[in-house]
Amino acid sequence: MNFDIDLKSAQYNEFPETGPHLNFDRFDNPKESTKFYARHLKTIIDQGKPLTLADIACANGEMIYHFKKCLPHWQFYGFDYTPKYIELAKTHPALHDVHFECKALNDIKGQFDMVSFFGIITTYWDYRPAFTKLLSLCKPGGYVLVDGIFSPMEVEARTLFMDNSAYPDRWRRDFSVFTQSGVRDFLKDKCSEIRFDDVPMGIELPFNQNAPHINAYTFKDASGRNRLTNGTRVLIDTTLLTIRR
Repeated sequence: MNFDIDLKSAQYNEFPETGPHLNFDRFDNPKESTKFYARHLKTIIDQGKPLTLADIACANGEMIYHFKKCLPHWQFYGFDYTPKYIELAKTHPALHDVHFECKALNDIKGQFDMVSFFGIITTYWDYRPAFTKLLSLCKPGGYVLVDGIFSPMEVEARTLFMDNSAYPDRWRRDFSVFTQSGVRDFLKDKCSEIRFDDVPMGIELPFNQNAPHINAYTFKDASGRNRLTNGTRVLIDTTLLTIRR
């Protein structure tokens, strides 16, 4: 194994462009978390008001596709730094009126009523610059939604791992664990409201011996609750952070 690692490198290592974001297979069968986020949006906003939502790290637009069905009168914007994802998103007929751009977070400009940042903050070893940028993109009184592993315990973790079944000898950083107290302390003078909600795992995901071992699967804890983990043996239960600016 190669242990020559630059720990200060970009927060996410690029890999061959494969997987579910290069097709539309999941569009009409959204993940449980996607459905939860759409329901959550409806609880925090005036559903009749036309709003703007910027989905950052939008990949092929599958999250926006589901949100559009739930809130068709909103205007959506999608940003991702992977060109093939944006190129594909632009070809879907249901997303023809979405403004897509190939941009990294720090290069995005403008302000929106809602800003979502899903499936990516755990790749950062320091969330503070990202949160600062996300807040700058949100209008006063608007919301920033971020999902991640936000622990109620007073322990943080940065995970460095290698999945040799999929990407031999390539180090990855995907499962940073941040404390809820640390996030609250950082945001306390930057916003008007902070809220954490556990994202329920309502389905069981079996362990697949033949799949790359970083794939997620569930097990039940002593209370019977589905808990999510993978080959790292880290608990990767998702928490949704809602920030009101």
